[in-house]
Amino acid sequence: MYEVLQELSSLSLKLQKQAMTLDKADRLVKRTIRVLESFKLNPSEHSAEANVAKERNMEFITVKLLNTTKQTAIDKNQFIQSVVDSLRARLCEPNEIYAHILSTA
Repeated sequence: MYEVLQELSSLSLKLQKQAMTLDKADRLVKRTIRVLESFKLNPSEHSAEANVAKERNMEFITVKLLNTTKQTAIDKNQFIQSVVDSLRARLCEPNEIYAHILSTA
């Protein structure tokens, strides 16, 4: 999840630039969606490291991991899909009005 938040942070900072156009913003959001979807198939560096720690000695760096029944793990793919769906909802739909706006940008 660290990488997901990192990508969202990067996207946010880029979208806040003064020279940002609708066309560039649309491309950035679509790029971020592709990157996030790749995380579902290919575990990121931090995710892979956490999984190894969980399987081996239940210790991540210097933090002892506890296995409790009160806490349930977040489904990684469901979390990523939710973020992707939220980003897609903010994209310009490919209809005549938005296509015209994006083509003149």
